[in-house]
Amino acid sequence: MTDNWQDIETAPRDGTPFIALNHDREVWVSKYDENQRLLFRTNYRSEPRSFQIIEHDGEQLLREDKEFAEANECWSSAWTIWSRLYEFKPTHWMELPEPPKEAE
Repeated sequence: MTDNWQDIETAPRDGTPFIALNHDREVWVSKYDENQRLLFRTNYRSEPRSFQIIEHDGEQLLREDKEFAEANECWSSAWTIWSRLYEFKPTHWMELPEPPKEAE
């Protein structure tokens, strides 16, 4: 493993994840897919939405079911394709470090 940042053009193209860096010093775990598109890893909270129909002053209205959203929220993670329109597209990359050894 190398500790030096390298030009993004030299990053592995075989699907191996790596750390990507842009000019604003932001970093992401990234990789190239089988179509040679640059991807980055995203993690986010997913809040499913559900609505109830309620009667109010003789009208039927939709109201978001907050209890359903809270009971069914979860964390999701996915690989997202970089768009060439993003200003923060990576310029450099580095190999992922080895994970820490488990305590004995």
